[in-house]
Amino acid sequence: MKKAVVLISVLAILIALSGCPQPPAPGNGTIPSSEYKDCGTEMDCVMASAKNCEKAFATATESDSSSPFEMTVKIQVNGFQGSACSLDYKIEKITNAGGADEEAFVSMLAAMLQGKQMACLIPQDILPQIDTLSMDDVQGYCSGDLVDILQQV
Repeated sequence: MKKAVVLISVLAILIALSGCPQPPAPGNGTIPSSEYKDCGTEMDCVMASAKNCEKAFATATESDSSSPFEMTVKIQVNGFQGSACSLDYKIEKITNAGGADEEAFVSMLAAMLQGKQMACLIPQDILPQIDTLSMDDVQGYCSGDLVDILQQV
């Protein structure tokens, strides 16, 4: 039961962080070039860029009051690939925010999710219809090891 609550918390955090993004080829881990707008930790900035499919990136750290961990996610908008907007997520880090009694569980969760990515290609005509770029909004347009794990939850 506790695992289900935490996995639901992971999904809630991913929805809150949504905006999809990280490099087009999952796993390359490169820092974007100067052609990308650096939104720092501002989610509104990267969300606005995503609406227009303008290249940008941000790193956000979120936690949910009901979960024992904090999650840092890198979000990147890569611009258009043909008629679709390329957006990516990468879970950079999961840390314990719940105290010593949660350490083993958070370590297991970090081993399962840390470094996982998903690449999204959102059709240009769909972009205006997406309000938050939440996982619910975009998951059907994404692939990668993060999507595979989330589908199992």
